Amino acid sequence: MPNRLTNKEIAILILQTIVNEDSGKQNDLHFQCIKVPSVSIDKFIRTIHRKEYDFLWIITLIYMSMIQNNTSIKFNNNNIHRYIAIAYILAIKQYDDTFAANKYINDKIGLEYDEIYYMEVDFLNKIDWSSLVDKCLIYQYRKSLINDLYDIYINWNGKGIIPISIEKK
Repeated sequence: MPNRLTNKEIAILILQTIVNEDSGKQNDLHFQCIKVPSVSIDKFIRTIHRKEYDFLWIITLIYMSMIQNNTSIKFNNNNIHRYIAIAYILAIKQYDDTFAANKYINDKIGLEYDEIYYMEVDFLNKIDWSSLVDKCLIYQYRKSLINDLYDIYINWNGKGIIPISIEKK
Protein backbone atom coordinates (compact mmCIF):
# COMPACT_ATOMS: atom_id res chain seq x y z
CA MET A 1 0.00 0.00 0.00
CA PRO A 2 1.63 3.30 -1.05
CA ASN A 3 1.99 6.20 1.34
CA ARG A 4 -0.74 8.66 0.34
CA LEU A 5 -0.28 11.22 3.09
CA THR A 6 0.58 14.71 1.96
CA ASN A 7 2.59 16.88 4.32
CA LYS A 8 -0.56 18.94 4.94
CA GLU A 9 -2.44 15.80 6.02
CA ILE A 10 0.42 14.82 8.33
CA ALA A 11 0.27 18.29 9.88
CA ILE A 12 -3.48 18.04 10.39
CA LEU A 13 -3.22 14.64 12.09
CA ILE A 14 -0.29 15.63 14.33
CA LEU A 15 -1.61 19.07 15.30
CA GLN A 16 -4.99 17.63 16.28
CA THR A 17 -3.23 15.38 18.80
CA ILE A 18 -1.12 18.04 20.57
CA VAL A 19 -3.92 20.33 21.69
CA ASN A 20 -4.29 20.41 25.46
CA GLU A 21 -7.89 20.97 26.55
CA ASP A 22 -6.71 23.13 29.47
CA SER A 23 -6.89 26.75 28.33
CA GLY A 24 -5.40 28.06 31.56
CA LYS A 25 -3.41 31.26 31.81
CA GLN A 26 -0.14 31.14 29.94
CA ASN A 27 2.64 33.56 29.24
CA ASP A 28 1.95 33.87 25.52
CA LEU A 29 0.13 37.19 25.37
CA HIS A 30 0.19 37.57 21.59
CA PHE A 31 -1.04 34.06 20.85
CA GLN A 32 -3.84 33.60 23.38
CA CYS A 33 -7.30 34.32 21.92
CA ILE A 34 -10.00 35.56 24.25
CA LYS A 35 -12.55 33.28 22.57
CA VAL A 36 -11.86 29.83 21.13
CA PRO A 37 -11.96 30.03 17.31
CA SER A 38 -14.98 28.24 15.89
CA VAL A 39 -13.01 26.70 13.02
CA SER A 40 -11.42 23.26 13.48
CA ILE A 41 -7.67 22.76 13.11
CA ASP A 42 -8.34 20.69 9.99
CA LYS A 43 -10.39 23.44 8.32
CA PHE A 44 -7.95 26.13 9.47
CA ILE A 45 -4.98 24.36 7.87
CA ARG A 46 -6.97 23.78 4.69
CA THR A 47 -7.82 27.50 4.64
CA ILE A 48 -4.22 28.73 4.84
CA HIS A 49 -2.68 25.88 2.81
CA ARG A 50 -0.98 26.66 -0.51
CA LYS A 51 -0.40 23.62 -2.70
CA GLU A 52 3.07 24.73 -3.80
CA TYR A 53 4.12 24.99 -0.14
CA ASP A 54 3.03 21.52 1.00
CA PHE A 55 6.61 20.64 2.01
CA LEU A 56 6.57 23.55 4.44
CA TRP A 57 4.09 21.78 6.73
CA ILE A 58 6.91 19.55 7.98
CA ILE A 59 8.98 22.65 8.78
CA THR A 60 5.90 24.13 10.48
CA LEU A 61 5.70 21.00 12.66
CA ILE A 62 9.41 21.25 13.45
CA TYR A 63 8.89 24.85 14.56
CA MET A 64 5.92 23.82 16.71
CA SER A 65 8.06 21.10 18.26
CA MET A 66 10.79 23.66 18.95
CA ILE A 67 8.25 25.84 20.79
CA GLN A 68 7.27 22.91 22.99
CA ASN A 69 10.90 21.95 23.63
CA ASN A 70 12.11 25.50 24.38
CA THR A 71 9.21 26.82 26.46
CA SER A 72 6.56 25.76 28.93
CA ILE A 73 3.83 26.72 26.45
CA LYS A 74 1.03 24.22 26.06
CA PHE A 75 -0.98 24.40 22.88
CA ASN A 76 -4.68 24.73 23.57
CA ASN A 77 -7.84 25.69 21.74
CA ASN A 78 -7.21 29.38 22.47
CA ASN A 79 -3.72 29.55 20.95
CA ILE A 80 -3.12 26.67 18.51
CA HIS A 81 -4.51 28.45 15.43
CA ARG A 82 -2.22 31.45 15.88
CA TYR A 83 0.84 29.28 16.54
CA ILE A 84 0.10 27.29 13.38
CA ALA A 85 -0.36 30.46 11.29
CA ILE A 86 2.87 32.07 12.50
CA ALA A 87 4.91 28.87 12.18
CA TYR A 88 3.61 28.50 8.61
CA ILE A 89 4.39 32.15 7.80
CA LEU A 90 7.94 31.75 9.14
CA ALA A 91 8.43 28.56 7.12
CA ILE A 92 7.28 30.36 3.98
CA LYS A 93 9.58 33.31 4.66
CA GLN A 94 12.54 31.06 5.40
CA TYR A 95 12.22 29.15 2.13
CA ASP A 96 10.59 31.66 -0.27
CA ASP A 97 11.24 35.28 0.56
CA THR A 98 9.44 36.53 -2.57
CA PHE A 99 5.97 35.53 -1.36
CA ALA A 100 3.99 38.06 0.71
CA ALA A 101 3.14 35.67 3.55
CA ASN A 102 1.81 38.30 5.98
CA LYS A 103 -0.60 39.68 3.37
CA TYR A 104 -1.69 36.15 2.47
CA ILE A 105 -2.48 35.26 6.10
CA ASN A 106 -4.16 38.63 6.61
CA ASP A 107 -6.39 37.98 3.59
CA LYS A 108 -7.16 34.37 4.59
CA ILE A 109 -7.86 34.68 8.33
CA GLY A 110 -7.91 38.38 9.09
CA LEU A 111 -4.95 38.73 11.46
CA GLU A 112 -3.78 42.33 11.39
CA TYR A 113 -0.26 43.09 10.20
CA ASP A 114 0.91 44.47 13.55
CA GLU A 115 -0.43 41.35 15.31
CA ILE A 116 1.40 39.12 12.84
CA TYR A 117 4.62 41.10 13.31
CA TYR A 118 4.54 40.88 17.12
CA MET A 119 3.70 37.18 17.03
CA GLU A 120 6.54 36.52 14.56
CA VAL A 121 9.08 38.23 16.80
CA ASP A 122 7.71 36.47 19.89
CA PHE A 123 7.76 33.10 18.10
CA LEU A 124 11.33 33.62 16.87
CA ASN A 125 12.43 34.56 20.39
CA LYS A 126 10.85 31.36 21.69
CA ILE A 127 12.83 29.25 19.20
CA ASP A 128 16.02 31.27 19.77
CA TRP A 129 15.83 32.61 16.20
CA SER A 130 16.77 29.13 14.90
CA SER A 131 14.50 29.11 11.86
CA LEU A 132 16.85 27.45 9.37
CA VAL A 133 16.10 23.72 9.20
CA ASP A 134 18.48 21.31 7.47
CA LYS A 135 16.94 19.36 4.56
CA CYS A 136 18.12 16.05 6.04
CA LEU A 137 16.32 16.87 9.29
CA ILE A 138 13.14 17.66 7.34
CA TYR A 139 13.27 14.26 5.64
CA GLN A 140 14.07 12.41 8.89
CA TYR A 141 11.35 14.28 10.78
CA ARG A 142 8.75 13.45 8.11
CA LYS A 143 9.75 9.79 8.15
CA SER A 144 9.52 9.75 11.95
CA LEU A 145 6.06 11.37 11.85
CA ILE A 146 4.83 8.78 9.34
CA ASN A 147 6.11 6.00 11.60
CA ASP A 148 4.50 7.62 14.66
CA LEU A 149 1.18 7.98 12.85
CA TYR A 150 1.39 4.39 11.66
CA ASP A 151 2.00 3.20 15.23
CA ILE A 152 -0.90 5.30 16.52
CA TYR A 153 -3.33 3.99 13.93
CA ILE A 154 -2.14 0.39 13.94
CA ASN A 155 -3.15 0.40 17.62
CA TRP A 156 -6.44 2.16 16.84
CA ASN A 157 -9.10 1.39 19.44
CA GLY A 158 -11.77 0.51 16.92
CA LYS A 159 -14.03 3.50 17.57
CA GLY A 160 -13.87 4.72 14.00
CA ILE A 161 -12.53 4.24 10.54
CA ILE A 162 -9.09 5.56 9.71
CA PRO A 163 -9.70 8.14 6.97
CA ILE A 164 -6.23 8.00 5.39
CA SER A 165 -4.06 5.02 4.59
CA ILE A 166 -0.61 5.09 6.20
CA GLU A 167 2.32 2.90 5.36
CA LYS A 168 5.23 2.52 7.78
CA LYS A 169 8.58 3.41 6.22
